[in-house]
Amino acid sequence: MAKEKDSVCVYWFKKDLRLADNEAVERAIGEKQPMLFIYIADEVSNGNAYYSAMHDAFALQSLADLATDLTQYGHSLHYFSGHAKGVFNWLIDRYNIANVYSHEEVGEATSYKRDKEIGALLREQGIKWHQIAKDGIRRGAKNRKGWAANLESWKKASLADVNDGLAKFPAVLLEGKALPTKPLPGEGTQPGGRRNGLRYLHSFYDDRAKDYMKGISKPAMSRTTCSRISPYLAWGCLSAREVLQAAKVVRQEARLRFPIKAFESRVGWRSHFMQKFESESSIEYEPVNKGFLQYALPSDPARLRAYKEAETGYPLVDACMRCLQQTGYVNFRMRAVLVSFGVHYLRLHWKDVADVLAPIFLDFEPGIHFPQVQMQAGLTGINIVRIYNPLKQSAENDAEALFIKKWVPELLMAIPAEIHTLAGLGRYDYCPQIVEPKSSHSQAREYFWALQKAPEVLLDSKRILSKHTFGPRMA
Repeated sequence: MAKEKDSVCVYWFKKDLRLADNEAVERAIGEKQPMLFIYIADEVSNGNAYYSAMHDAFALQSLADLATDLTQYGHSLHYFSGHAKGVFNWLIDRYNIANVYSHEEVGEATSYKRDKEIGALLREQGIKWHQIAKDGIRRGAKNRKGWAANLESWKKASLADVNDGLAKFPAVLLEGKALPTKPLPGEGTQPGGRRNGLRYLHSFYDDRAKDYMKGISKPAMSRTTCSRISPYLAWGCLSAREVLQAAKVVRQEARLRFPIKAFESRVGWRSHFMQKFESESSIEYEPVNKGFLQYALPSDPARLRAYKEAETGYPLVDACMRCLQQTGYVNFRMRAVLVSFGVHYLRLHWKDVADVLAPIFLDFEPGIHFPQVQMQAGLTGINIVRIYNPLKQSAENDAEALFIKKWVPELLMAIPAEIHTLAGLGRYDYCPQIVEPKSSHSQAREYFWALQKAPEVLLDSKRILSKHTFGPRMA
């Protein structure tokens, strides 16, 4: 006679690697069943070109932190590697599973495909899968009607609390599922885990925020004056809601009122772009404004290689790319410069630029990455086209060329004036400019501004305003 299978509730951690303010965990506890907590290193991260060893290491460190927190409540985190469907088939064979909980992921095509497969499998087996929305995002939203009110309600809601319930229900323990370890691949890369995320957040609110606006556009200064919490939000080590609620308290201090308000605004915009991607996931592959489809630029392989390998001959661009490859971070302005240079100066296809940058952004978040790349590339039809001059940005934001010299040591002996004008760089062991600066800028301006007036672009702009915004001022 076959042994009766134990009944369990499965919690599937994805990119919500925390217990604090995790509404999905709170609801799972409400099932009042033995809890099995799992994480699957699956097809979304393994072999996916958007993710790199840098992401793997950050995720594993975050999982180790999460496992420590679960242990305090008498539970364990069970790590699996392989296709998610195979893992769930194994669990279904072993346990009587009535409910599976997870957060509702705003993911790219690979994660959508995986989730559809898991959803079909669980329905076949009569298992309920509860996917809990996060960050005020609404699945299936056709437009923004009522969205702002929903977002405000989410921001103000009490933080989810697992402290009272988690220890009350038996833990389900499996053997032989220890977390692997992997060191961070580069010096200066932020370490994963909620504890590290809280350290960054607290040091920002305690002191660093005072210079937030002063350093926000500067590639060197921003490394300490910006919050640096974006990877912890992307991987769910921190919740955006707890960050915003804490900011509201800190904002009462007169010395921090303005910088914290500016910071809150940027955190709030995360949800806008994630909702945009959730409502139109084709943005991963196509311009949000379909009028641009017939104007797609073919990428030049030689230029794409020089861009990716940081050998464009433009010191600021190459410095930013090398810094990203080593540390996973540059500030928002420098990201805009990288996208603009790739699309506008080098005439690379926007998708190629997006694919180069995704694996070297430690804070890669699909719902932000693809809409932002398109916006900086000028493919929305409703935003002003900003063509960033890398020499002007260099002179304004790295006047002494300290950031550039750190990451492009070939120019260590060059004076700032040479670096910011490209004059005389031929006498240093540094690659020549891949394109001429003045003609590239003027040609890009003429071409991309003209595209905004194309009938197809103007027509689809109306659809975008109706679907993704509250009016013509929001993009």
